[in-house]
Amino acid sequence: LCVIFTQERQQLISKNEILINEREHLILKNTNLTNDRDQLMLKNSNLTNEREHLILKNTNLTNDRDQLIHKIGNMTNERDQLKIKNTNLTNEREHLILKNTNLTNDRDQLIHKIGNMTNERDQLKIKNTNLTNEREQLMLKNSNLTNEREQLRDKLQIC
Repeated sequence: LCVIFTQERQQLISKNEILINEREHLILKNTNLTNDRDQLMLKNSNLTNEREHLILKNTNLTNDRDQLIHKIGNMTNERDQLKIKNTNLTNEREHLILKNTNLTNDRDQLIHKIGNMTNERDQLKIKNTNLTNEREQLMLKNSNLTNEREQLRDKLQIC
């Protein structure tokens, strides 16, 4: 029984280590996604600055007005696409955070189960020790009764 509990405990420890590794991988992935998002935000900021520069240039260059308006439209579309990408990355990040939280909760539950199993194992060890002691006492009583019986037989034969 102790071997089974030890094996189960080892399996739980192994699963716990796997979950910790997965959690660390998700944290790294989450960090990478955050960096990607920050780069997109920087690109978005740069595009906004460039658009403002084009508006200023448009004021000075009335002959190129139609061309600049077209470029601004394209940049606006790009900005909107970046906003959509940023939104998607934010959603993915939130999903990873939730998944990370769930994995952390699972890990905590496994740690709690390991603690419970350790306590149960310790109780079983105590119970086993008590039963061993009780068995030894019964064997001693049995031996004493056997000796007493032999003495009584000897007395009976003498009579």
